[in-house]
Amino acid sequence: MVFFEDPYDALEWLSNNYTDVILLDINMPKMDGWDFLKRMEAKGIKGNVKMLTASMDPNDLNKSKEFKQISGFLIKPIQEQNFMELLAD
Repeated sequence: MVFFEDPYDALEWLSNNYTDVILLDINMPKMDGWDFLKRMEAKGIKGNVKMLTASMDPNDLNKSKEFKQISGFLIKPIQEQNFMELLAD
């Protein structure tokens, strides 16, 4: 596992490395998850993205359906069973 606190560092790393799954929060410092996804697309970065959020806003779930790379959506706090199911998809 590789963790990033800075989304720009994460994008740089993803430009040069492969990952099985990307766990992406909607609310992050410096940019939100939606902007991160748009930047991934612009850079041609492919990835299996699982969205993680504390947001209960149904608009976030609907917006997640606009991005092809999103394959899962979980509300925090995440239960271990839900996390394992998410990664198994």
